[in-house]
Amino acid sequence: MSSRLNCLAALVCSAIAGLLGTSSVSAQTYGTDYLSFRGEGIILDNPTTAACQSIGINFNSNFSVIYRFAANPAAIADALMFVSGNSSTFRIVSTQSPGFSLNGASTFNSNTQNRFGDIPTPLNGTSNITIMAGNNTAVSLGTGNIKFVNGQITNFFNKSGCDITNFHGAAVAIPQ
Repeated sequence: MSSRLNCLAALVCSAIAGLLGTSSVSAQTYGTDYLSFRGEGIILDNPTTAACQSIGINFNSNFSVIYRFAANPAAIADALMFVSGNSSTFRIVSTQSPGFSLNGASTFNSNTQNRFGDIPTPLNGTSNITIMAGNNTAVSLGTGNIKFVNGQITNFFNKSGCDITNFHGAAVAIPQ
C-alpha cells in the first residue's frame, strides 16, 4: 500500500510540475506572470459519447482540476489539468495566439499520462470554456476563486471522438 501511495504522490507531483512549466527555460513569476488554481470539476454531458464511455468518462464523472491563468501571455500560456479518480492526468495548454487563453474559443495541445505512467500520443484539439472569477468578473491577478461553465473540450483525455460539451467546475487560488 505504501509503494502505491508513493507512486500516486510521484504521479501527482510530476503532473503539477508539468502543468506549472517548471522545466521551461524562461522565468515566470507567480503573482506577476501567472496564478494557479486548484479545485473540482464535473462532466454533465448526459450521455457522454461512446468514445468517452469506452475510457470510463460518463455523466457525473468528477475530476480534480488545476488551472494556470496566464497574466503575461508573452511568458506563459493558460493551462488546465484534469486528474481522474484513478490518477490519470490530461493537460491542455492554449495555442490560441495572441492571448494564449483557454477562456472562450481556443485551440490547444495536450498530453495525457495514465495511472501506470504510460503517455499516449497527444492529440491537438479545441475548447470553448467560460472561465470567470467567482463574482462573475474577468479573472485577474487579484482573483481568489474561479468557475468553469459550459466547457466544451474535444479529444478529452486524448481520446479521438471523446468530445465533452458540458464541463463545469470551481477552483481556488493556490497560495505561494
